[in-house]
Amino acid sequence: MKESIKVLRETKRLLVESGWCKDKLAANKDGVSCSYLSDDAKLFCVAGAFRRVRFNLGIAMGSCFFGYGYDVFLKVFGMSVQDLIQFNDCQLNKDNVVKLIDSRIEELSKDI
Repeated sequence: MKESIKVLRETKRLLVESGWCKDKLAANKDGVSCSYLSDDAKLFCVAGAFRRVRFNLGIAMGSCFFGYGYDVFLKVFGMSVQDLIQFNDCQLNKDNVVKLIDSRIEELSKDI
């Protein structure tokens, strides 16, 4: 659980400090879609930021479902990656996304 909390905190930091986007995992400074691993990536959806943080920390995504690390998202966010992306993309700004991350950190902290 401690690893999940660390990743969530770093995901939140990346979204707040770099920037948030929707309808793509990551985008460059002009809003053009790019890989979440690219040096050009400056804006992230919650799933893209989560993946980028795990990659930067050298943490594997686990077993994959369409390449998304399905079980990892379920464990950390309590929802499938598809549901998480849909949640992200329905928001007008990052506020509710950050609140979701905070609530998951709080929930996972209870299990420590």
